[in-house]
Amino acid sequence: MAEGMVVRGLRRVRTLLAEGSASRGLTGKQLLQVRALLHECAGGVGGEISARQRAARLAGAYQHLDDEGRATFLRLVATEFGPDPQRVAEAHAGYQEAIGSDQQWAAESALRNAMRSTRLRILTQFNALPQGVKFLVDLRADLLR
Repeated sequence: MAEGMVVRGLRRVRTLLAEGSASRGLTGKQLLQVRALLHECAGGVGGEISARQRAARLAGAYQHLDDEGRATFLRLVATEFGPDPQRVAEAHAGYQEAIGSDQQWAAESALRNAMRSTRLRILTQFNALPQGVKFLVDLRADLLR
C-alpha cells in the first residue's frame, strides 16, 4: 500500500516538472543532443579522460543556453535522471519486511542503493573540470532562480 503511494507520488512530481519541458528554449534537435549528452554522462562509460570530456561538452552546452533552455535542461535532469520509483518501492517493501531481522542491514543498504540516482553521477563529473566547482555553484544559482 505505502509503496504504491510512493510510486504514484514520484510519478506525479515527475509529470508536473516535465510539463512544457519539450521545447522551452531548446529546439527539438538541441533537446535531443542535450539528452544524449546527459545519458552519456549518466552511463559513465570509459575512463576518467572520457568522463571529463563528456562533462566539459555538457557544461559547454549548458553555458550556451538561454534562461529558458537552462530551465529545460534542469527540468530534464530532475525528471529523467532520478531514482527509479518502482525499484525504490520494492527496496522499501524489502526493508519493511526485514526490520528487526538479521537481514535488516542488507535491506537498508539495498534501499540506499535504490535511492541513488544517476543525477549524482552527472553532477559529480563536473568536479573534475578546471572550473567545475564554479560551474556547479552557477548551476545551483540558476536552479534557485
